[in-house]
Amino acid sequence: MNRWAKWAVVAAVATGFGLLAVPAAAGGASDCAVWWGSLDKTSAGGGTGGPLVNVRAGQHPCYDRLVMENAAIAHVRYVPAVLTQGRGDALSLRGGAFLEIVLRTTDYDINTGAPTYSPSNRNELVKVSGWRTFRQVAEGRSFEGYTTIGLGVRARLPFRVFTLPGPGSKSRLVIDVAHRWITPPDLPAPTSTAIQASALGDDRNADLVGIRTGAHQGYDRVVFDFRGPETGLRYVALYRGDTLEVDLEHGTVRNAIYHGPSILHPALAQLKEVRIARVDPDGTIVQLILGHKAGFRVFRLFAPDRIVVDIAH
Repeated sequence: MNRWAKWAVVAAVATGFGLLAVPAAAGGASDCAVWWGSLDKTSAGGGTGGPLVNVRAGQHPCYDRLVMENAAIAHVRYVPAVLTQGRGDALSLRGGAFLEIVLRTTDYDINTGAPTYSPSNRNELVKVSGWRTFRQVAEGRSFEGYTTIGLGVRARLPFRVFTLPGPGSKSRLVIDVAHRWITPPDLPAPTSTAIQASALGDDRNADLVGIRTGAHQGYDRVVFDFRGPETGLRYVALYRGDTLEVDLEHGTVRNAIYHGPSILHPALAQLKEVRIARVDPDGTIVQLILGHKAGFRVFRLFAPDRIVVDIAH
C-alpha cells in the first residue's frame, strides 16, 4: 500500500511558494528578484508544436525574452559551445556565456520537405544589438526531428523556460534570461508545527542528487535537489518528538546519483544535523535534528525540481 494513505491530512502550501515557474509578467526593476537558477531546464508544454515558423525576441525590465513560435518542447542549458545539428560544428556566438536550445521539432514540413522557417541570416535570427542581456541568436539547423538554436548572453545568468498556448492548438516556447543575479528577499519566519504534505502524484521516481543548507534571517533552510521525472515527487513533513522528519516519496537514491554524505552537520542556529534515516525503493526519509522544536514550512520549486524546508530559529 502506498504509505501516503496513512496520512489523514494534506497540508496546504502557502500561496505562491510553488508557483515560481508560472510565467507572470515582471514588474519594475525593483521587483526583479528571481528564483530561476542557471541549471539545465526542460519544457514540455501544451499544444501540438512543430514545425518551427518564427523566432522573435523582446526586452523587458527584468529580462530579455526569446520566443519560438510553434514549438512546445525544448532542453536548454549553458554549454562551452553550441554545436550544430548533424555536423556538430561550433556556432560562433558573441557573449560571455552560451545557451544551447534544442527544440524537439524541425524548421521544415516533414511531409513535403518545404521550409517553414527560413531566416535571411541564420547567424542573426533577431536583432539584439545593444540589448542588456542578449548578444546574439543563431540557428544550428535541423536534423532528424531536432533543431538547435544558440543564444549568446552577457554572462551566465538565471533563466526560465516555459510554453504559452496559441495561436489555436499551437504553442510558443519562451526563454527569459534575467539581467542580473538578485537574491530574493527572505520570507517571514514560519510558525506552524503541524504536519505538512503535498498532493499525491503518480508512481514515477525522481533521483535525489543533492542536499544543501543555508541560514536566513529568522530561519534555517534545507534544499533537496532532484533530477528526472517530477510528477510523482511529493513530501510529508512532521515532528516526531523534537526531530522533524521529511518523507520524500518518489525522491530516491536508488540509482546511485546522490554522492553526498548520509549525515550533514550544518552547525546553523537551529539546524544541527541532516540525516538520511531510511532509503526505500520508492523514496527517502530524512531526519532534521534541531536545536529545539519550532515552526516550519515546506514547499516545491521547479526547473530544476527542489523541495525546500524552512525551520524558524
